[in-house]
Amino acid sequence: MHMDIFNDDAFSATTMTTALEDYEFKPNFIGSMDLFEDVPIATTSVSIERRGNTLSIIPTSERGSDIEEGKRDPGTTLRNFETVRIAKGHTIRASEVQNVRAFGTDSELETMISYVGRYENKLVGDVELTWENMKLGAVFGKVLDADGSVIVDWFQEWGIAQPAEINFDLDTVDSDVEEKCREVIEVMKRNSKGAWNMTTSVIGLCGKSFFNKLTKHNTIRETYLSTQQAQTLNRAYGVANGSPFRSGTLATFEYGGILFVRYQEADNFNFGDDEATKNAKGKDGMGVQSKRCKFFPVNAPGVFQQAFAPGESWDWANTIGRPLYSLMLRDDKRNFWVRPEVYSYPLFICTRPEMLLRAKESATA
Repeated sequence: MHMDIFNDDAFSATTMTTALEDYEFKPNFIGSMDLFEDVPIATTSVSIERRGNTLSIIPTSERGSDIEEGKRDPGTTLRNFETVRIAKGHTIRASEVQNVRAFGTDSELETMISYVGRYENKLVGDVELTWENMKLGAVFGKVLDADGSVIVDWFQEWGIAQPAEINFDLDTVDSDVEEKCREVIEVMKRNSKGAWNMTTSVIGLCGKSFFNKLTKHNTIRETYLSTQQAQTLNRAYGVANGSPFRSGTLATFEYGGILFVRYQEADNFNFGDDEATKNAKGKDGMGVQSKRCKFFPVNAPGVFQQAFAPGESWDWANTIGRPLYSLMLRDDKRNFWVRPEVYSYPLFICTRPEMLLRAKESATA
C-alpha cells in the first residue's frame, strides 16, 4: 500500500466534505421531523432578536371620530450566541489494511476510499447522535453537553420562567385526561404570541410510566375500545402506525389533539447520572424521565432554528457554514497512519421557550 495515495484529490478537505453531504443521514426522531428551520451564517456566532409581538382587537368607532392609536411594540432583545464545536477522529494504521487489497482486484485508491468511508460513516453517526441530543435539549428548553452540563438554557437566556408542570392525575380512575390535553394546547397557544397558525400541532414525548398509564387510563379505554377508533389504542403498542412522525419502533397515541410519543427515558443513555439522580437534579439526559411528558409545537414558524458555522480550515473561512466538514491527517514522518476527522459547528435555537410545557403523571411523581 503506497501511502502517497492520500495526497490524491480524493482525500482533500473539499472532496471529503462534499462526499459527506452525499451520505444518507439517519437522524433519530427529532431530527427526522424537519423541526428546525435553517439559518445560513458565515460567522461563528448568531445574532437573535426577540420581539414581543402582541395582537389586539380594534373597537368600532363612529365615522369622523378619532381612531384608536396603535401601541408601540415592547422593546426588542438582541443577543449573540456562539456556535459550539463537535469533532471526532479515528486513526487508521497501516497494519490494519495490510492485506485489504487482493492482487488483480480494486486499485489501492478505490479500496482505501471505501475503507476510510466506512470509518467516516461511523464518525458521522456519532455526530448525528450528538445533534439529536442537542435538538432534544432545544425542544426541552435546555441544550445539554455529553456530560450533562448545560450548553445553553433558553429559558434563562430570554429571562423567562419555565412553566410549571401540569399534573395529568393519571392515578385517579375518573380524572379528565382530555381536559388536561386542552389545557396544554391552550397554554401553548397563549404563550406562542403569534408563532401559532392553522397547521400548528402539539407533540408530547412521554417516559415509560407516563405513557403506560396514559394508554391504560380508564376514561381513554372506555372512549376507544367500543368504537371504530380502537385502532388508536393499537398504535400505543406500535401496531398499524401511519403517523408521519413515526421513527423506528417508537409507539404513538393520539388523544385530545396531542400526538403522544413513547420516548426513551434518561437511564437508557450513558449521560453521566442514573435516573434517580437526574430526577433529584431536575435534569434529563438524552430522553424523558419515566413519569414525565414534554410538550412542544410542530409547524410553529420561527420557534426552532438551526445554524451551522464555517469550519476552522482556511478552505472554509468566511464561507456559508455546512452541517459537516471532513479532514484527512497524515503521518508525514513515518507513514504509519492516517486519520479521518469530522467537524460540525451547530447551534440549535428555541426562540419561544414559554411554549415548551411539561407534565407529570400524578401529584406524587
